[in-house]
Amino acid sequence: FTGVNPATTGTDGIAEITFTSSSSTGDSPDVVQANYNSGAVTQNITLPLVNGAVSYYTVVPADLTPTAGDAAQTVTVTAYDQYGNTVINSDALTVSKLPAGSGAVFTPVSGWAFSASATYQFTVSDNIAENFSIRVVKTSNTEVSGTSDEISVSAATPATLTEVTGGGAITVGTDRLLRV
Repeated sequence: FTGVNPATTGTDGIAEITFTSSSSTGDSPDVVQANYNSGAVTQNITLPLVNGAVSYYTVVPADLTPTAGDAAQTVTVTAYDQYGNTVINSDALTVSKLPAGSGAVFTPVSGWAFSASATYQFTVSDNIAENFSIRVVKTSNTEVSGTSDEISVSAATPATLTEVTGGGAITVGTDRLLRV
């Protein structure tokens, strides 16, 4: 072995080295070359790179500025290892709204788990003008999670206005609360 970490050879004639793999699966495979006598004898060792365990999720809503009452929008969750490589998995998820409260409704497309995939999708709809984020947590390990950017739901334009209270004659110069 050559390079920044030369090998040591034991009395049994076996050379050994501690090798640190690349951090991106896009670099796969790693190939290490052992050589003797400046390359007179060589041996390549091919090491296919595989992803690490899921370390975090990204949570990306299709629209960060929907209007209350809009059709449900798709939210895409992607699983990554600690080096930013996507991870195919079957993790079960818990999805919640931050801050907690009413309004947002989450609907699974097919259960609340990845299905041998690096991405999972569900939908969210909201009938209330509010700001919130979506938090996704791995059910079996709450340290693995992800939170969306803030979603800002604006009030919908009303189709009609209806008088609720306050109609009828009013004496000049007086105040009255009117509600529609």
